[in-house]
Amino acid sequence: MKRIVSITAAFSVGLLIGGGVVQKLQARTSSNVYWIGIIDEVVDASVRQKNTNRSDDEASKLLDPFDGHFLSRNAKITGLDGEPPRSIIIAQFPNREKALGWYNSPGQTQVNDIRRSSTKSRSFIVDGIAVSNIPGPG
Repeated sequence: MKRIVSITAAFSVGLLIGGGVVQKLQARTSSNVYWIGIIDEVVDASVRQKNTNRSDDEASKLLDPFDGHFLSRNAKITGLDGEPPRSIIIAQFPNREKALGWYNSPGQTQVNDIRRSSTKSRSFIVDGIAVSNIPGPG
């Protein structure tokens, strides 16, 4: 009987330790993704105004259902090497699926259509760097 209790206790401790390690490893490999929109030139300012006239709060409402938020939206850009673009928009999402869900949502599709028809622009999704919660050596 004592042996069964010892084996059960050892097994339970092993599960707890293993679960903790798995959580740490998942934290280590999870990272945010970023949608970046770059506008190089405005070709139709009157059409573009439909997007630029929206407040940050209005624009953010499209990201909320996808756990996203803006890091930068129509902020001042200081060129350091070469000519800066006219505008850069950066939004953060917890994963690629959420970012693509937002990008293809009906509300954002309207914004994208306006951007593409009124500007020379491009957009893409990039992976962030995985942040580790595991302490390093030392």
